[in-house]
Amino acid sequence: MKDISSGLMFLTMPRHVSEYDDRSELADYLWHNYPELFTINEKLAAKTLLAEQKMAAPEMSEAMRRVMERDWVARGNPEIDVLLQYGSDHFRVSTALRVMEDCQDRVFVNRCPSCSRIVATPRARQCLWCGHDWHEKSPHG
Repeated sequence: MKDISSGLMFLTMPRHVSEYDDRSELADYLWHNYPELFTINEKLAAKTLLAEQKMAAPEMSEAMRRVMERDWVARGNPEIDVLLQYGSDHFRVSTALRVMEDCQDRVFVNRCPSCSRIVATPRARQCLWCGHDWHEKSPHG
């Protein structure tokens, strides 16, 4: 999963349009902006994926791997295993589609008025894809 919370993603704008995949961007957008709409099991599955990704890093100590395996990974839980059975991309997109279907009245998908791509947050006024800026201009410049 991409992590935009650090702000590093904003250093690369505008992003290259060939990278854009609407379903994947929607999944990222919902996970980052509406985490409260995901079920407890979906959150546990996401935490498991994050732990597995971190545990794969060669610089992680064996002691830390054991702690993450014990405290973060929910594999072996049948409900989590079902959610993750088709891989991380399928999990992210399918859970996002469920949120859109079940909670459509609570979600605002903010799209760029210029290119129609999903932007970073519900309140964003600049597109990371095409660079379009639709902030209101101050009368004082």
